[in-house]
Amino acid sequence: MKKANLIAIGILGVMFLILITSSLNDAAIFDEVAHIGAGYTYLRYKDSRLNPEHPPLIKDLSALPLMLLNLNFNITKPFWTAKDVHSRQWIAGDLLLYGEGNNPNEILFWS
Repeated sequence: MKKANLIAIGILGVMFLILITSSLNDAAIFDEVAHIGAGYTYLRYKDSRLNPEHPPLIKDLSALPLMLLNLNFNITKPFWTAKDVHSRQWIAGDLLLYGEGNNPNEILFWS
């Protein structure tokens, strides 16, 4: 293997370690609550009603690791069928992270 390849692999390894260790103590910022909840429902329920105004790819990618977790999320609550798109995405995100007994730190880390 060439020296340049080894250097590139080393740099990528260091970047990965920094990524993982820096995300251990992160908290949700402004819109992550809505986007994590929306991405989770896109993948788990195949339904994009929570946040239809944004492209779903990044939300889907961030929610992909959440499919491996056993998360509680109840879609029979009134927010799921609310007409106000803006409100229901925030309510769903709050419920997923803080209102259903899930570990918010685990959800934020994996997403």
